[in-house]
Amino acid sequence: MLPPDQWDEVINRLTGTLYRGTERISSAAILNALGVPPCEHLTGLPRGEILNDPALKVRTRIGKLVASRMRNMGWTGPKVMRLDANRSGQGYWRIPSAFPRVAPEVADDLRDTDADALPEQLETVCRLGLREIRRILRLPLDEGNAGLLRAKVTAGVAAINAQLRADESRMRTRATSDVLDRLEKLIREQRKLLPQRDAGSTFAGEVDAAVAEPIKQSVEPNSA
Repeated sequence: MLPPDQWDEVINRLTGTLYRGTERISSAAILNALGVPPCEHLTGLPRGEILNDPALKVRTRIGKLVASRMRNMGWTGPKVMRLDANRSGQGYWRIPSAFPRVAPEVADDLRDTDADALPEQLETVCRLGLREIRRILRLPLDEGNAGLLRAKVTAGVAAINAQLRADESRMRTRATSDVLDRLEKLIREQRKLLPQRDAGSTFAGEVDAAVAEPIKQSVEPNSA
């Protein structure tokens, strides 16, 4: 059996079987990958002997320890379910596009990222996020798969909220631009009504400031 400090590396490489839009793997396959001794010798034995078998107790104990690590890697379970079209049993499932939690050494690399490169990296992450949301929404709808339904609803809500925020930002930018346009138009109209002076005199600048301030105050409430 592998030591516990090697479990995460093995679990991170595990792949299951795609069934009804989700990836599924049995608990037995996980324990076998970790090198936990199997219990094939228990087949056909009385129930009392099976429950008292040391090998079964070891697999049960290791199975409980592995559960939290599987969840950290993006799996959900353990639970009894259909593992594929022909088998049922206890195991774990996840959305095929789900990624495991970031390992500690990777997190350290992210914290050391150059601040000047953050805008480009943020744009890359946003593009990847949109691509994964699109993949989830394009998965075939299975009304009997609660996990897949939750994933599709969550992805849909995230996309809608992002679009609403983008629309709100565009509306604010447009409203601000309209206010400035109206302000400039009013200043030009007021200039035409003022007496003409030399272009080099300070009077023109003083008039512009005196005219712009009350006009600005009169325009700003209309932009709310």
